[in-house]
Amino acid sequence: MIQGFALSAGSLSMTSQDPNNLLSTFADLGSDLEAILRKLDYIPIRDLIENPLLSRLAHSEYWKFLYLKKNVKRSAEQARYEKGFEASWAGVLLQFGNAIHDRGIRTISKMEPEWYTDALKNITVPVVQVTYTEDPFAEPIPTHRDSFCKIGSGTKGFFSISGQAHEDYMMSSQLHRTWQLPMAWLLRHTQITMLQNEDTSGDALDLVHKPFKSCLLHSK
Repeated sequence: MIQGFALSAGSLSMTSQDPNNLLSTFADLGSDLEAILRKLDYIPIRDLIENPLLSRLAHSEYWKFLYLKKNVKRSAEQARYEKGFEASWAGVLLQFGNAIHDRGIRTISKMEPEWYTDALKNITVPVVQVTYTEDPFAEPIPTHRDSFCKIGSGTKGFFSISGQAHEDYMMSSQLHRTWQLPMAWLLRHTQITMLQNEDTSGDALDLVHKPFKSCLLHSK
């Protein structure tokens, strides 16, 4: 039985309040390439990146929308590029691009509900959601307003970590500590056994924003 869970980023609404957010640009590119993507269907990303010319992308500024270069080591960048990609399907990429344009992720099957955010009310176990101030995929304020507040659970916590983007903490063991406070919150609200040597003081807390305002303020 699921007793509780944590979400990293996790914006299902795909909304933004930043006029410089580049996600729409990527979505437009996907729309332009839709015919080609559908013909490919299965996209062998690993085979493509083994090309010497494409491998230069590993350390380029192209990835700045995924992580902040100052937060990760060069070896982590290379490992992500070499080991973090396998393949994708055109349908998944197009679904994501359409979600940016539609300001919400929709199912590509005939399952109900059509919009992912409409299913959030079915979550009733304790949940903690963690966002990052430099993450264009899940900006903290829109994610809190348009996704988190729709979660049905009466026991839910929301945190925003300063100075990180979408994948920083996954690429740096030193940044794992920024999850200590959110996980401590989740453990306090579930029956899950407490982790050993948990540290929720000092610099771990300095990087976490104060709790957001009540969801009731966003419901009008």
